[in-house]
Amino acid sequence: MSAGSPTTSTATPTPVFSHHQGAPHLVTTPSFVALDETATFTEPEWKFGPSGAVVFSRTYARDLPNGEKETWPQVVQRVAEGNLALVHGPRPTWSAKVEKEFERLHHFMLRMAIIPGGRHLYATGVKGREFLFNCHVAPWPAKISGHFDFVLNRLAEGGGVGANYSTRFLAQYGAPRRQLQVHVVCDPSHPDYQEMLDAGLLSTEYSSGWMGSFDVDDSRQGWADAVTDLVDTFFTDDAVLHQNRVFDVSRVRWKGARLKTFGGVASGPAPLAQMLISITRILNASYFSAARDLSFCIQPLDAMEIDHALAECVIAGGKRRSARMSGLHWKDPQARRFVTIKQDSSLHWTSNLSVIIDDEFEQALRAGDPYATELHNLVVANMAANGEPGYWHADLNNFGEINEVVISNPCGEIGLPERGACVLGSVNLDYFAPKRRGGPVDWLGLEEAHRLMARFLVRATFGTMNDAGQAAVMNSERRIGVGHMGAQAFFTKRGYRYSQVWRLPAKRKELRGLYDVVRQAARDVSFELRIPEPVKVTTEAPTGSTSMLVGTTPSVQELFAVHYWRRIRFNKNVPSEAAEVEAARMKGLPVEVCVADKSGNTMVVAYPTRAALLDEVIALGYSEAEALELVESQDQISIDDKLATQAMFQQEYVDNAISYTCNIDPGTDPAELDAALRKHMSRIKGTTVMPDDATARPQPPLERMSREEYERWSALAEAGEGYNEECATGACPVR
Repeated sequence: MSAGSPTTSTATPTPVFSHHQGAPHLVTTPSFVALDETATFTEPEWKFGPSGAVVFSRTYARDLPNGEKETWPQVVQRVAEGNLALVHGPRPTWSAKVEKEFERLHHFMLRMAIIPGGRHLYATGVKGREFLFNCHVAPWPAKISGHFDFVLNRLAEGGGVGANYSTRFLAQYGAPRRQLQVHVVCDPSHPDYQEMLDAGLLSTEYSSGWMGSFDVDDSRQGWADAVTDLVDTFFTDDAVLHQNRVFDVSRVRWKGARLKTFGGVASGPAPLAQMLISITRILNASYFSAARDLSFCIQPLDAMEIDHALAECVIAGGKRRSARMSGLHWKDPQARRFVTIKQDSSLHWTSNLSVIIDDEFEQALRAGDPYATELHNLVVANMAANGEPGYWHADLNNFGEINEVVISNPCGEIGLPERGACVLGSVNLDYFAPKRRGGPVDWLGLEEAHRLMARFLVRATFGTMNDAGQAAVMNSERRIGVGHMGAQAFFTKRGYRYSQVWRLPAKRKELRGLYDVVRQAARDVSFELRIPEPVKVTTEAPTGSTSMLVGTTPSVQELFAVHYWRRIRFNKNVPSEAAEVEAARMKGLPVEVCVADKSGNTMVVAYPTRAALLDEVIALGYSEAEALELVESQDQISIDDKLATQAMFQQEYVDNAISYTCNIDPGTDPAELDAALRKHMSRIKGTTVMPDDATARPQPPLERMSREEYERWSALAEAGEGYNEECATGACPVR
């Protein structure tokens, strides 16, 4: 058997990020191909994974004029043509060279050898292309309301939003200047009037006929304007004549109305009313705290709670699932409270948390500084208990940047400056893996796939942005993220145990070569378009939903288990999704209301799942015993090997960052976790640890089951391969 085995040498290259030192060391095609055999394979044009058709129909296929859904070839045609049109205009005006690139892009996308991020699959080529950007970081502008306006708009567009809530950003605003009371009014003829009245959301002192109310427009910006008006009134130094702020929501479309731009259905005005009431409660409490302490400013956790209220409002309707990242510097006065805030799982569930560390923290920890040690121990204890918070290394993330990077996107794969954004896409490594035991890798095809994906994403940075300041940052950075799916499948089908790849210098060299291909492709297309080349070009992002289209392992994550429950979330207000839920219920599968979504609109279906990779390896010519030895799951890999694998991709391929979840046994000794974190802290830009304990977290995306349980349940229905349609803590959006 040709499986890779541990070696005595575990030396790590001296540079932290070897592909960043000085000028890129480009690898020409001949020497890169020489890393392994070269071959070209004939494959079916396209084939969904076991649950790919359901994921595609639910998540990415748009409605056609005749009421039918797009097919995969139609989506590929729309996306490939729409992407090139961003910079080359309508197709009739294209040159022969552009047409040739379309042919190659279409060829690779149709076969699922490359798959742009889900945002592109759904929105590219559609009028109103502002939804092409996967991730954002919110600013702290001169007026604090500008932060909340940005967060609400980006979440409503379907993007994930990160924010650094450290006191150094919030001190400029001081505390709320006054106490206010919010009143929500609505025309009695509105379809949702009675429901809102029964819920206690409507004012008993004002009516919709009052002329002094703020009329909320039925649009994303209309809702954001209402938030801005309320927050500005709290913080203005000007005189305010009335403490009562009245918001009329009569114009907001009713619950269940169709949303054409991004899909799904309207939530109605009730979530908006609840959001305005929540913001008022938070800021009134902040005002009273300031009355006792004149040096008081709005606190990090208060600002986080407001953003959580915005996210809860957005999540209540449509197909959107709000995703946030909340970061706080390790020396912030509220750091201890921040570390423990999610011990109650009902709080801040729309956000992942990261303690922001730096070189100073590492030095203090090594020196035994009492505060750094105490905080680190608290972080480790909470990681082991519930997976929150993680670590985000500011100095490592700022290496090679032109603007200060302040925090990552929600899943951690892209560090961004204020108003920063990124576009993401993946190469399906599994597509280029050997098709028989001991067979060759299609290195020529793999190289072209990386080039095409890089060029696609650079063009995608020309998508429209609604925020002028954000557009200026994008124009200066042109940041992209070419990542992978199927990494474990790619190495396993070549005869290597995934946990041991990081020890093999030849495999590390392969990743360096792929990085150079991406960097050169981004440089070439940027020169053609006469724009600055991207500040950074590679990442490893979660590919849960898109990897399920193909039926391969997600990103660089290892398999969760050979047999497990996969929980998929559906919006019951979307007819097609409600039908999926009812079909599952009729089959006898477990169906529950999502405990995290307080609106009650999200249903959770549990599907029995078997790892497809095991059968695929056997089909290559390995015996079942050999396949069981080759195909590793998370519970078979040590914490040290998991973090070493993440560090390998960070050092050799990724110049942005990596979204990677180090799953641990719930009985893990904190000392083992502490030792692994200290060992790898200086080599990985972000750290996420998640205890594999289904009892500690309600409705986890994945839950192990025995082979016997699987065989009992699989006759009813089965979900496809993949790791997870969310990031580790479930805060990631579907797209």
